[in-house]
Amino acid sequence: MSWRRTINKYVALMTTIIGMVLVFSSFFIWEEYGKVASVTGGLLILLVGVWYATNPVATTERKNFQLRHEVDRFLVNVRELYRAAGRNASEEVEQVVAEMHASVDRMKAVAGRHRKQG
Repeated sequence: MSWRRTINKYVALMTTIIGMVLVFSSFFIWEEYGKVASVTGGLLILLVGVWYATNPVATTERKNFQLRHEVDRFLVNVRELYRAAGRNASEEVEQVVAEMHASVDRMKAVAGRHRKQG
């Protein structure tokens, strides 16, 4: 497992624990400024954890962008196939299916190239 996956796996849990400990520790602090600082710090840590867990830029680990592009193109073909089948356009369906087969061949080539490089 890569270090990014390890961090992504535990960052939400750790920020939740640390944030809640800071918030609850405010009950044991007698000074008002200390309470405010503890609660504010805990809530900020919780906010950072939620942001990190939901932000795809921070958690993405994509390496093969060509393959991802080809998969996106394949999904467009799936939508076109669904529309063509709904209109009973058999010639268009065959054309889309041929494009899907070509797309799968391109995926195979791109994935194989990446495998050899990586």
